[in-house]
Amino acid sequence: MKSVMAIHANLRTNKQYFIALFCIIIFVIYDSGNFYRNTLSLMHTNSSLIIRYLKVAALFPIAAISYYSVVCCLFSRSRVMVMLGASLVVGGILNAFAFAMTGSFLDAMMLGVALQERFFASHFIAANWKMISYVTIYSVVIFAVLAVVRRRLSIACSGRLAGTLVIVAMMANIFIANYTGGRRSAFFSYNAIIASAQALTATKVPFGPRAKVADIPCPQCPDLLVYIIDESVNYEALAAMQSMILQDAVLKKKLGVPTYVFRSYAAGNHSAVSNYVLRLGVGKSAYPDKTYATLRLPNIFGYAKSSHYTTIFYDAQEESKRLVNYMSQYDLVDIDRFMVSDASSDLYDRDLLALDRLQGFIDQARPDRRIAVVLVKNGVHFPYVNSVPPWLMDGLPAGCRSPDTSFSAQALFCKKAQYETALKFSVDRFMDKLFSVLSGKNFALVYTSDHGQNLSSKYSLPHGSTENTSECEISVPILVAGKIFGDTMPPTGIRSHFQIPPTLLRILGRASPDPVRDSTLWEPWRGGSEFLFEPFDRPGEWRHPVAACAY
Repeated sequence: MKSVMAIHANLRTNKQYFIALFCIIIFVIYDSGNFYRNTLSLMHTNSSLIIRYLKVAALFPIAAISYYSVVCCLFSRSRVMVMLGASLVVGGILNAFAFAMTGSFLDAMMLGVALQERFFASHFIAANWKMISYVTIYSVVIFAVLAVVRRRLSIACSGRLAGTLVIVAMMANIFIANYTGGRRSAFFSYNAIIASAQALTATKVPFGPRAKVADIPCPQCPDLLVYIIDESVNYEALAAMQSMILQDAVLKKKLGVPTYVFRSYAAGNHSAVSNYVLRLGVGKSAYPDKTYATLRLPNIFGYAKSSHYTTIFYDAQEESKRLVNYMSQYDLVDIDRFMVSDASSDLYDRDLLALDRLQGFIDQARPDRRIAVVLVKNGVHFPYVNSVPPWLMDGLPAGCRSPDTSFSAQALFCKKAQYETALKFSVDRFMDKLFSVLSGKNFALVYTSDHGQNLSSKYSLPHGSTENTSECEISVPILVAGKIFGDTMPPTGIRSHFQIPPTLLRILGRASPDPVRDSTLWEPWRGGSEFLFEPFDRPGEWRHPVAACAY
């Protein structure tokens, strides 16, 4: 009798080992890359080493619960839980497939486009039928193996336990998505569920194919167009710290071409709206866009392609090819190379690493091989200390070296110290290196920031506030340089983001779609300081800062 019980106990233990083994197999097949990337990303911040290890350690139980919940559902006594487990496996398969195809796990933007449009379906199937067939076959094999194992070994997991694990895993993965702002993927199939829910509940933006632009000869076009959108650079902060890019004598010596720098108004006080406006070829007259007309207009990549440029888009803020700031698959049509940051790189170093990678393309620019580079810099993010290199940390005032200091309402002094130190490195050092890379080339450079920063209040957001907005949030620099700008541009006066797209079109040999109402940077700005919080629909009404920027 005892021996029978021992055998039964041993068999039960072996079954549990099998479930654990199956968890590991699923993890390796579907999500090990995601776990690895999340770990690298958490380890490359300026938090203390102990905090970084604690954050990484927190990933292990979340991952374990996620995978074990799926396996427990598959071997549950409840048919409902088995069906849920099967759905989670399908979600994981789709996630793995999406990553293989796009370099990114499923997100709400990808799913939103997929749910609303079928423009890519036939082309996608024709281009990837081998991968689709492979995924279909191994998915069928996995489910067949599951059915055999379940029947032969009689492995069972209670429906209550499976349900509890699913609820706990879902809450843990929602925490990841919210805590990281979506920058790091939730685990396994739960990422697909969260992204699907976001896509279904979000306002449906009707993405569609962008209009094609006819090719034109452009003998006056520069060999190289470099268009840089920085992050969180406030013009008054640059002035206070006497940034290199505001010093005319330094710029003339380093570049040797006509160069102009202006204080300017951003199109919006957060990243999404400004990046959207800056990617298109239309000015202020197109906004607010309550009919979604701008979604069908050509983007700057389409115009560059029509002027015979090879187009390169580098998003240094992303670690996978996640489409953000109102980008969709339709924007990728005219992008020849889409590049992102390596998760193993330090946050403060990502812009210089981007420039290193882009230099190979920049050096190829010549009259018969034109290159257009659009770089969204990683720049200076809040908390600002994460953008400060380790060798500059000692230069911060005592008590201002913690990444948590910036969250303190009493620490305005530390916030400014961290911000200016990070800005000096992120802007001046980067631009100094960029100038040396551009030296001797026939180029046009356009540089700006997506929005500014408000550091004068204990309680307001540094940017993106919905009321009582400070002008600091929309006060940004615009720098242009190149022979094409000549001596005809007024050297002073306020400018606006809305003047950049018409300016880019003029560089590319094009006229603005609405030259009467939309001005270029060659002209003073007369459009006021109003900005958009969202470009579309009812939220897309003009807003006004309540006070001048007091940095």
